[in-house]
Amino acid sequence: MVEFSIILLTFADQLVAGGMAVRDAIVQAAKVRFRPIMMTSLAAWLAMLPMAIGGQGAEANAPLARAIIGGVIAAAALSLIVVPCFYVMFKQESTAPLEPVAAGV
Repeated sequence: MVEFSIILLTFADQLVAGGMAVRDAIVQAAKVRFRPIMMTSLAAWLAMLPMAIGGQGAEANAPLARAIIGGVIAAAALSLIVVPCFYVMFKQESTAPLEPVAAGV
């Protein structure tokens, strides 16, 4: 569910382009996008729950549903915790002013 991260980072980039600091922009973007990300994750999780529990004739699909549920939970957690950390680290590096190089050193 890479869409979570794309939407979060696009919103943060818009805020940075509007003049907001990088750290403040990603915190604001995470606050605004938290609810939609969690609602989408919960909907996918609940949709897979009956298949994950299994039942008569669903034994073959239960492991697939459990893997999808784990992936959705991991994607939501990574999108809200790890991606903002990397965004701050790499965005601040790319916006740091360059120091002049001394000629003939």
